Amino acid sequence: MSRELLEELYFAAVRRVDPRQMIMDRIAYESGHLIIKGDEHHGYDELRIDLGDFDRILITGAGKASAPMAGAMELILEEYTGAVEGLVAVKYGHTAPTQYVRLKEAGHPVPDENSIQAGREIAAFVENADERSLVINLISGGGSALLTRPFPGLGYDHIQEMTRVLLECGADIHELNTLRKHSSGIKGGRMAELARPARMINILLSDVVGDDVEVIASGPGVPDPSTFADVWSIIDKYDIAGRIPDPLLAHFRRGLKDPSLETPKPGSPVFERVNTIVLGNNRAALEAAADLARSRGIESIILTSHLTGEAREQAKLFAGMAADHQASNRLILCGGETTVTLRGDGLGGRNQELGLSYLNTVLRSRHLPRAYFLAAGSDGNDGPTDAAGAIITPEDVRRLAGGPDPELWLGRSDSYHYLADQGILFKTGPTNTNVCDFCLMYFPS
Repeated sequence: MSRELLEELYFAAVRRVDPRQMIMDRIAYESGHLIIKGDEHHGYDELRIDLGDFDRILITGAGKASAPMAGAMELILEEYTGAVEGLVAVKYGHTAPTQYVRLKEAGHPVPDENSIQAGREIAAFVENADERSLVINLISGGGSALLTRPFPGLGYDHIQEMTRVLLECGADIHELNTLRKHSSGIKGGRMAELARPARMINILLSDVVGDDVEVIASGPGVPDPSTFADVWSIIDKYDIAGRIPDPLLAHFRRGLKDPSLETPKPGSPVFERVNTIVLGNNRAALEAAADLARSRGIESIILTSHLTGEAREQAKLFAGMAADHQASNRLILCGGETTVTLRGDGLGGRNQELGLSYLNTVLRSRHLPRAYFLAAGSDGNDGPTDAAGAIITPEDVRRLAGGPDPELWLGRSDSYHYLADQGILFKTGPTNTNVCDFCLMYFPS
């Protein structure tokens, strides 16, 4: 039953960050005002917006969770149906019922032609806003790929190739999005620039460790502190100048010399009428899972919501805990977002690689663990696969001892096929939320 317990805890975490419910809990309409409750944790005071100041309300956004967020905003603004228009970009399959907000499905994690169309259409949508317009921008993880508008002179194929190179070399989300922002005409605060002088409210669901708002979906509506110098530091760090398309390299070189090419920075007048709130994050989801476990009498410890680094290396931490811990009826929870440096042409994702590396490590140890281990993405999609991640039980470890060597699959970055062949993939389908990843380790009684 311990595998079933981990699944139950996973879904408890996902429910806590249900985007539709979080919108309904935090945002309300009352006497002609849109009211957004304050949040002491993120330092937000209550925000009251007089809707009488606006002739148009534009609902925009991008991300894996942005469709249910849009549906919730429709309900809240139902008295203003005639004044509301909407256009939101979502990942294929990550839809939800909406009445008048149009959904544009597009590619993720590598953008496709629909991502380009979404970027163009949303840019045109907000460019028509004026000082009597309210833009409600609903942003969640995945928005960087889904909302793609190359800087003038750059092609969508250039952005595609750059994204592939950065994903393959193991760049983290901060690094990836720094290059995305500096090759885009809508990211890095440029969406707010396009919408000016409209009033803009950014409502974010964080899939970024540390909740850095300028990194979530590459920060289309917020100031960008990163620079072209940072772009070149990342290119040099991974030694990828030879793999980045030449038009992008030329643009990045021009950016070092021409300040007008920079993204809008903190303090820019672009953001005078912009407010930003973070709706939910990984920590809140972990706390929900821990609370459920405690209600069952299980001792629960959240070690961190800031787990980063190479997935196969972080797996050794969990294997070490599995070997060391002798306690019973205890749950250990971690969250965050690891990275994968591709070593072959296999199929997988960071959570599958973490799970397979954990299995590989414990199979090579002298002590078979008592622990049950889950590594899964909160969005239900791990990499370009149909799996959320993996669940590995003590029974799986015993069964696979002396079986196929996981090291061979790790060597070609093919975690998906090993885990699928051994029946230990964890599949949920799209959850329509996205707050990074969960790692749960349970020691039964």
